[in-house]
Amino acid sequence: MSTSTISARDLAGRLRAKAEICLLDVREEGDYARGHLFHARCIPLSVLELLAEVRIPRKNTEIVLCDDGSGIGSGLMEAAAALMA
Repeated sequence: MSTSTISARDLAGRLRAKAEICLLDVREEGDYARGHLFHARCIPLSVLELLAEVRIPRKNTEIVLCDDGSGIGSGLMEAAAALMA
């Protein structure tokens, strides 16, 4: 599995084109509930390893991870990407 970044514009284009994407917000549920990307589903980093297999049944689906958008360095997306790899 390779990891890379995607711009907001590219993500919006893929969603408009109805590409099959699993958009995961890896923040805790309380943070997710305060605001999240429209099509994002919450699987917190703390339970990602336990729930990913069940919630993402199609192994060839492109996975896009997001967090609070505070930028690289918050560590959530990076940790989630390492765990998913």
